[in-house]
Amino acid sequence: MKSLDAVGLTVSRETIEKLDAFSALLTRWNRKINLVSPREIDRLWDRHILDSAQVFPHVPDDVTSWADVGSGAGLPGLVCAILAAEKNRDLVVDLIESDQRKCVFLRQASRELGLETRVHAERVEAVAPKTFQIITARAFASVPKILTLTAPLRGETTRYLLLKGRSYESELTEAEQSWKLHASRIPSRTDPDGMILDITEVYPRHDVP
Repeated sequence: MKSLDAVGLTVSRETIEKLDAFSALLTRWNRKINLVSPREIDRLWDRHILDSAQVFPHVPDDVTSWADVGSGAGLPGLVCAILAAEKNRDLVVDLIESDQRKCVFLRQASRELGLETRVHAERVEAVAPKTFQIITARAFASVPKILTLTAPLRGETTRYLLLKGRSYESELTEAEQSWKLHASRIPSRTDPDGMILDITEVYPRHDVP
């Protein structure tokens, strides 16, 4: 039986079954729209499910607002919504995606899997301003662009958990030219070149003495 032990998570059989159901649904839809690269379907669990799930242990239990930007196939947003459902959290994950066809998938997957989500079929910068406690992104944009686009969604205590590849350090350096921030680096458990960037205390540099 599959497990999430590799990313430090122990979950119920029901949650694993729900992740399998999500994987099957994504595979079926991928024949119609390009959710993930077709050559990655055979390694969907290791390449995408586990990679997305590793964000979840770094999220506090009392979080009630979460925005996943550039959600695409629901990675990591839908995966984390599945994990959150087991704990019966008072949490609705907002999935922000501008591709209308992918939004249809996100809504259908949420319905079939019984997940608490809100799908925003629009660009990040068009989403009505609201403060989220957690903002996640995977394969969406560079760190400075994410910080810029999500400024209306960020409050003083907002925490970013960004799944990044080998370019993470140069992206952080560029971001720090415009933003004052605190960044912790959490090595990826699924990609030897990857990193989870845990970013807090984000302020425009011109606002900081």
